[in-house]
Amino acid sequence: MTQFNTDHAAREAKPEPGNRIVRGLHNVGDLVYTEAMYELVGTEAANDTIRICRNKPELNLIPHLTAVDAEDPGTAFVIDVGDDADDDKYADGIILSSGGTVLFSVNSCAQKVDPVISTDMETQGEWIYATIKTATALTAGAQLRFRLVFSANS
Repeated sequence: MTQFNTDHAAREAKPEPGNRIVRGLHNVGDLVYTEAMYELVGTEAANDTIRICRNKPELNLIPHLTAVDAEDPGTAFVIDVGDDADDDKYADGIILSSGGTVLFSVNSCAQKVDPVISTDMETQGEWIYATIKTATALTAGAQLRFRLVFSANS
């Protein structure tokens, strides 16, 4: 299993204190939005992971506002999105084979019961990941853009 990083995760993984702050997050009322981009290498395979961003313990992910945009990534490309504790906590079976925008709550994904999913660090992993479930004839250079929306705990 190989691990890859989005641009956002690569910055957050660096040990310098300036990279550990909540960079890339944008507040919109009680919502917090972050965007992370990953460019396919073309060698990704089933069970490889793409680190999207760090979990934010003070925030809750909102699946029906969260999506991934993809250029046509290849013949077959399916991902789950979760964390260290549960690899499909946020989305299960996102089909990106022909590209487009897919919400984490779309019918092709296993429906998540909770409209807001806690990212509480007491029970969750440190990172939010995409785990590749199916990868056939991937197109090197095709981009995935993860758009995650969180609500602030009150």
